[in-house]
Amino acid sequence: MLARYIDYANQRFPLIPLALHCGLAALVLATAAGSGMVPALANGLVYLLFLLHMRVLDEHKDKAFDDTNYPDRPVQTGAVSLAELRRIGWVNFGLMALLVLTLWPPLGWAVFVAVTGYAFLMYREFFIPRFWERAPALYLFSHQVVLVLLFFGFLAARIGQAPLGSSVAAVGFVYVSVLNIELGRKVQPRYNPAGELTGDTYAAVWGARFTLRLIAGMGGLAFLLAWTAGGITATGLALGLGLYAAYLLASLLFPETLIAHSREVTFVATLVQLVIYLGAQP
Repeated sequence: MLARYIDYANQRFPLIPLALHCGLAALVLATAAGSGMVPALANGLVYLLFLLHMRVLDEHKDKAFDDTNYPDRPVQTGAVSLAELRRIGWVNFGLMALLVLTLWPPLGWAVFVAVTGYAFLMYREFFIPRFWERAPALYLFSHQVVLVLLFFGFLAARIGQAPLGSSVAAVGFVYVSVLNIELGRKVQPRYNPAGELTGDTYAAVWGARFTLRLIAGMGGLAFLLAWTAGGITATGLALGLGLYAAYLLASLLFPETLIAHSREVTFVATLVQLVIYLGAQP
């Protein structure tokens, strides 16, 4: 059983990379709010558990599509059943809720209820038929807004004490890193067993090269906004713009290589993005 779950995690929920992202993201928000290391890392755990919550919901939401287009995925091969994932999901949600009730103030509890409700709307695709096909850009942003709500939950204990501008800028900065991870993992075209291009990637909607340039533009804009809000120094701005200038240059000079490895390259770029923020405090 453990071997099956490890194999599932490797394919669908890579634990170590996600834990790094969650920890760094929580530290960025803690820096803006002026909270300590221990609460930050606890919030990082809440973040990781919430991502697992979303993974379980997505496995249920996308099952029919995945059955047709990705029969080699763990749920489709029977390596892990939806019933098993539901049990894991309930235990995971209980642990996450316990952490929130223990660590967050009552205002944070209200935020968590809103986050849970929004996650349910995502599971139901906001009751909009063919949402992805009709408005992929709106779909992208709407499906990440839930994390903005979660991030404000991290700040609930410091609302009214920490500078509002720096807190909002930090949330926006981390939000862009999340968007870029989502874009980066769907740059490479995907194909079903019949060899047909599936429609669940941004490569299929906007083209892979445009998506890479969108990632570079959003990353650079995030650093510019963070600097404007006083969240990072001019040195941090220069490093951040340099990071995404290099990403853009790679997309122009080596597009096929970057497309083939976009998931890994973009993820590493977002980790570096968060590290630059932490190291470039005013």
